[in-house]
Amino acid sequence: MAVKFFLAVTDTKLLERALAARFEREHGRFNAAFLVQVFAWMFMTLAVFTFFKQWQRSPDAARGYGVVVLFAVLGFLLSSARGLVGQWLYRRYVSTSNGAFVAEQSVDLQSGSLILNSATGKSVVHREAIIDHSEDQRNHYLFLTGVQAIVIPKTVAAALGTEFSAFLAGAATPPHAGQLQR
Repeated sequence: MAVKFFLAVTDTKLLERALAARFEREHGRFNAAFLVQVFAWMFMTLAVFTFFKQWQRSPDAARGYGVVVLFAVLGFLLSSARGLVGQWLYRRYVSTSNGAFVAEQSVDLQSGSLILNSATGKSVVHREAIIDHSEDQRNHYLFLTGVQAIVIPKTVAAALGTEFSAFLAGAATPPHAGQLQR
């Protein structure tokens, strides 16, 4: 029996949190991207402090480098804001009225496969395609790749009954799957 549901725009933030938690489990908190960002900020900060130290010694000699320092400060501020702007654009894109994420969806289980229907298409997801799964207080997240997940509200999972639990039990279950941390 297919169960219909709607996801809310707030579920995009929960999905982002689930994806970030999975990424952290797989790659660690101090991954290469984080370290590159730390070093970039460190070098921009060193450039600014070096300028101010030079300016204290000789204001006339340092005056010509003021534009360089301004660019370093602007680069620092823009790189700091990049993540927030990216999240804002992503949520705006995902939550469009004609997008599949917030449109009416339905899910059914047949022969060990998850059947998803929405206004934009139909998907059949075999149990073996799920590489990881986790959950929070509101949803189940079934990961198909490192950045792609199916979001199933817990109310829908409860309506599907033991069939959904059996489906999850048969899915690939890595040792770290389970509850997401807040």
